[in-house]
Amino acid sequence: MTAYKIFVNGRVQGVNFRRMAASFAKKNDIKGSVRNLDTWRVEIIVDCDEKQKENLIDWLRSSPGLSAVREVEVSNINEKMKFEGFEIIKKDSFLNDQRKSLVNLRKRFLKF
Repeated sequence: MTAYKIFVNGRVQGVNFRRMAASFAKKNDIKGSVRNLDTWRVEIIVDCDEKQKENLIDWLRSSPGLSAVREVEVSNINEKMKFEGFEIIKKDSFLNDQRKSLVNLRKRFLKF
């Protein structure tokens, strides 16, 4: 297994992206974590094989749910990572997450 750090850019905060990523990872036996960054990006760290990584990247690029993925950056992590499952790391409060969700939904609907 190899560890990877993945940055996802686009509309990926406030649209249940972390929860969907965790669900995908668990269904595909991918270990790691996902968290929102202050830069409105999402960071995913995984410990998986090459095929699992490629499946995850394909899924991310498909812009699941209400997300709009513009870019996926992947790099190898040289240190050995040990995860027991897949974890959603929450930094902000529930209310702040909900505020981001409403802002992103408003942006999505104003485009139509």
